[in-house]
Amino acid sequence: MVVKQAREAARLWMVEEASGIRGFCGAYTAGSTNWLPDDADLTTASDLDIMVVLADQNQVGGRT
Repeated sequence: MVVKQAREAARLWMVEEASGIRGFCGAYTAGSTNWLPDDADLTTASDLDIMVVLADQNQVGGRT
């Protein structure tokens, strides 16, 4: 998988899953993949970090 595909998978996850969390404000990628070009290969040991932003800092994860 290349970085562009991983970013698209993360975007779809955000739309389909994270956006259903109560207080969801947005999400962004973090970590080393932010500095990689779209066509860079990701190894099977790589990941793409996603930070989910919620309106209530005391909220524990959960779906509405």
